[in-house]
Amino acid sequence: MFLLRLIRILFFFLLAYIAVKLLQNLLKSPPSQSAIKGSPKDKKPLDLSESDIEDADFKEIDDG
Repeated sequence: MFLLRLIRILFFFLLAYIAVKLLQNLLKSPPSQSAIKGSPKDKKPLDLSESDIEDADFKEIDDG
């Protein structure tokens, strides 16, 4: 008798758990689409010429 009651209670808890998970899944907002579609309008995305791009010169700084 006790075992049957325990099984019934566990069964209802399982049903409630599944119902809550289904409701959470249904009410969850869909993920936003962050994929970029289409092709770029121009092939050069930055307006830089070759003279605008240079290598940096670094100097050693003595701490002492």
